[in-house]
Amino acid sequence: MRFGDAKWRRSASTGRYLEGHRLNREEEKRLLQAADAHSNPMFGWEVRLALYTGIRSGEILGIRRSHVGLNKRTVLLKDTKNGSARNVPLSKSATEVLQATLDKPIRPIDTDLVFYGEPVRNVQTHDVFELLDKL
Repeated sequence: MRFGDAKWRRSASTGRYLEGHRLNREEEKRLLQAADAHSNPMFGWEVRLALYTGIRSGEILGIRRSHVGLNKRTVLLKDTKNGSARNVPLSKSATEVLQATLDKPIRPIDTDLVFYGEPVRNVQTHDVFELLDKL
């Protein structure tokens, strides 16, 4: 598979695509359009936060309202891959995404999660690129 200016190949052991790649503007635009069309209206915000911060999807899904410091432009990640909590600085764009998510007027009373609703789990990098190829 070739995408943008990076060649992608599958790992024989994991089946995942390897080699780093930064989306160009057109690829990012197509990805965000597809994310915004997802049945979960929060998915577009989740994808944007991942793009703007590099935070893993599992970490994004674990963010609670009490973990977000909009004034300090940070988010606390408690459930991380290595098990250690860490504070992540937020860009202006990432802060705006979290602000928009928190301002959503309809929020279940029984959740402190920033991102709730239909779970979007196990999305792999190669799935995203295959989605982009179809657009």
